[in-house]
Formats: sequence, C-alpha cells, structure tokens
Amino acid sequence: MDRCQIRYSEREVRRQVGFLNTHLQETYAGLRIVKAFGREEAFIERFNTGLRDFVRAANRSATFNSLFPPAMDLLRASSIALLLWFGANPKTFLHLGVSVGTLVAFVQLLQRLFNPITNLSDEYQTIQQAMAGVERITEVLNVAPEDRPAPAQLGNTGLARPGGSAGPSRAGRVTVGALTYGYIPGRPVLSHLDLDVRPGERLVIAGRTGAGKTSLLHLMAGLYAPWDKSITIDGVDPRRIRADRRRRLIGVVPQAVQLFEGTVAENVALGDLEVAREQVRRALELVGAWGFVAALPEGMSTFLGPGGSHLSFGQTQLIALARAIVCDPPVLLLDEPTSGLDSDTERLIYEALKASGRERTVITVAHRLSSVIEAGRVVILAGGRIVQSGTPEDLSRDVGWFGVYRDLESLGWSVEGGGRGGAG
Repeated sequence: MDRCQIRYSEREVRRQVGFLNTHLQETYAGLRIVKAFGREEAFIERFNTGLRDFVRAANRSATFNSLFPPAMDLLRASSIALLLWFGANPKTFLHLGVSVGTLVAFVQLLQRLFNPITNLSDEYQTIQQAMAGVERITEVLNVAPEDRPAPAQLGNTGLARPGGSAGPSRAGRVTVGALTYGYIPGRPVLSHLDLDVRPGERLVIAGRTGAGKTSLLHLMAGLYAPWDKSITIDGVDPRRIRADRRRRLIGVVPQAVQLFEGTVAENVALGDLEVAREQVRRALELVGAWGFVAALPEGMSTFLGPGGSHLSFGQTQLIALARAIVCDPPVLLLDEPTSGLDSDTERLIYEALKASGRERTVITVAHRLSSVIEAGRVVILAGGRIVQSGTPEDLSRDVGWFGVYRDLESLGWSVEGGGRGGAG
C-alpha cells in the first residue's frame, strides 16, 4: 500500500466533509430563497451527490485501514514460520547446535519484536487522518497576512501620537491620496483615486455596479490594505487605530447587516462594557428604533433569534445604525444603510443625525435616490476613478465625463423620480 494513496484518501474524506458542512450551512441560511424558487429537489440532489462522494472516499479510507492489520499479522506469522522451519531443520540441529529451548526463545523474542510494530501499524491510519487534517489547517495558516501597521502609543482619542505630540483631534477629516487597490494582482478596482472629505461633510459615493464604491468604504474603515498610497482619518491611517478605540472614531454600517443571537442591548453594545444602557437607548431613539424595541416583550432585554431572525429587515438595519452611532463617532461610513426602510423613515433618520449635536462626517454609498438628494456633495465613481463631483443640482446639469450622473438619472436617479442602483 502506497503511503501517498493513503494520504490522498484521507484528504478526500476531509474535503468531502468540508463540502457537506458548507452545503448544509448555505442551504440553511438561504432556506427562504431555495423554497421561494422551488429548488428543494435540486439542493437535495446536490447534497446526495456530495454524500455519495463522501461514502466512496470513506470506503476507500476504510479499505486501507482494514488491510494494514492483516498485512502485519501475515508478516509476523510468516517470520515465525520461517524461523520454525529453519530451526527445526535437522541440519540446523547438527551444524549449529540449536536446542528446542533456544528455538522457543527465538520465537518469543520475534513475537516481542513484532508487538510494537503491530501497534504502530494500527495507529498508522490515525496518523494519516491527522496529517490530512493538519494539511487543511496549514492551508489557512499559510495565507499571507496583510501588511498592517502596528499601533503606536495612543492617547485618549485612540489615534497614534506622531512624534509624541498630543493626539490628533476628532474632527473627522478623511483624506484619500492617489490610492490604488484591487482584489486580483494587476487588475485594480480603484486606480490613483484622490478625495478630500471635510469635517462634518455629508458625502455620497455613487456609481454603477462594480465601480468600487463598497471597496472604497472598506478601505476608509481600515478593513483593507491599499496597494499604493494611503487613506487617513485626521492624518492617521485607520488601520493604526487601536482596536478598543476604533468604534469611538469610526461608525460602520455594512451592506450586509449582521445581528447576533442575544438581546437588543447586547447587539447594539456589541460586548463593549463601557457602553451604558442609557447610551443604547439614546442611540435607538436617534435612529427611530425605540418605538418597536419598547414594544418587544422585554424591551432592550429581549433575546433576538440567530441573525436577528425575529426582526424584519428594516428593523435589523435600524439596530445596525444604532450600533454604529452608540459611541458617538465623528465619522460614519454607511453602505446603503436604509435600503429596507421607507423614504419618510430614512429622511427622519438623517434629520435626527444632523440634530444629534455633532457635526459628523457622513460618507454613504448610495444605491437609492433619496440618499443622493440629502447629500452635500456627490462623487461618481467609474472605472476606479472619480469622474464627477459636486452637489446633486450641479451634477444634474454637468455633461462632462460622459455625463455619468445624467446616465444614472436616466435609470431612475432623477430628483423628481424614484431611485435605484446596485452594490459596487
């Protein structure tokens, strides 16, 4: 039996187990989609196919496992038989003077020699299973980490103190300088992009699907490392912000809202012991979520299901908004945070943010018209670059850069009509 074949069979078992676990998790998470499109049979067949592949791989592994012990027993029995044949041969007795006692001693010694070898062979398959598992873990551990700057000495603001001076203010200025970034080497999503967002400015990033809007927002949040040049918040790379101070400087609402199994208050505070319940309540009131939260059986102490399954999509967005502003950050990064809300509720939220006593810098990825109308400035991304910039009124009259904003208007982004758009 080839050791490589045994290792290959164990690798295949691990791969099939991974496929089955992934399939079950995805199917459970997207159960409503599967049922809505009537694709239950297709997903069941896909699972059955994976299950059959797993059974074949497991049988192959079991075959090797069943062959090893008898092979070692056969080797031991053959060795003892050869020893007995050699020792019982008359010529051996005559020429070597081997006695019966000597022959018995040799047989016992040979059995003792084979005992640890047999035990080792019994564990060989287990070792190969472990090695196959280690290989899969090593694949993850060998992924090169991002070149993340180490935090320097941090002041109360949570930002690095350059040169030992007082830490930078919480003004909320975001500066992007000649930034280049992408996911595939040689194919940048954003290319030599420059942008300066003034403190307290309400900026909307718009553009067609795939323009790089969400990627730019994630770079501002410090989630990605730029290929070239940098992004700074008040002069500091957001990736250098200390973890325990990050949410006090940057509030983020991603496009895919994620709630966790726990109470409403726990989902807003997100395990931060410095966030008091009164802060949670103020944040919920600010985003207009207190009405439905107070109506829950236990208010803020009501347990939510896995992923917030007990709430509607719009309600989960309001919880995510409250989570972003509960620590009163000077910078808010919003990736279409109100797509599940009606336009009146959305406008009330933006008015409440304006009246909250802080001149926040709010940067929003817009997929809807209402977000654009509320903006102080709109930048249009196309081909990884900013091709238009200005107020909504200015851009609606601008025919430069191929009239990208006017093209969006023709798709429903007019000030008088309804808006639409996609992720980017």
